[in-house]
Amino acid sequence: MPITGYGHIGFVVSDMEKSIDFYCNKLGFEKVTEFGTPERRIVFLKICDGQTIELFSGGTDTIELTKSTIGFAHTCLIVENMQELVEELRAKGVKITSEPRYNDDGSGNFRMVDPDGNEFEMMQRGANSKF
Repeated sequence: MPITGYGHIGFVVSDMEKSIDFYCNKLGFEKVTEFGTPERRIVFLKICDGQTIELFSGGTDTIELTKSTIGFAHTCLIVENMQELVEELRAKGVKITSEPRYNDDGSGNFRMVDPDGNEFEMMQRGANSKF
């Protein structure tokens, strides 16, 4: 039985409205559905066709991630033009945690964080990219 794709990633957030604003108004995602209870809201945001992020309200505890923490490290999103995007995100006040850099295969990346400190790698694939 083959796996056919990646469905979504879920984040527990500290402030649902702040997170929706960040993902929709700064990154350009689209809110597609919401359900749950006032104590535990669940919101799906569309990145592109077939790819979403799921947000859960009610987050209060944080985990300090280091380079040696086992488990989650970051989420990578594919972009068309990382230089334009990094400039746009800076203008919107998004915290950029690593400057854009290019690899030998023509691909490049930079990193940023969401309001809760979740790290995202924004990657522009090069013509000879292997991933």
